[in-house]
Amino acid sequence: GYLTDYRLSTVDKIDHFARSRGLQLLDVAIGALADEPGVASVIAGATTPEQVRANAAAGKWRPDPADLEELRCASATPSS
Repeated sequence: GYLTDYRLSTVDKIDHFARSRGLQLLDVAIGALADEPGVASVIAGATTPEQVRANAAAGKWRPDPADLEELRCASATPSS
């Protein structure tokens, strides 16, 4: 299944990362994706005007190199 203990643990780690910086998970998701080389745009779904505003605001956060490294470590696939 998709919602494995490992994946849920990864989300918990990234959520902790976000909260420790006064951010929401959405800020980290959109900000980190937008900062990836070669990414011209992040397409995020929204069904309400509030969600559109939240998505647009989330793009304001930009990770520094240390943030990106911490996020990569938090989401790394375990070695076999």
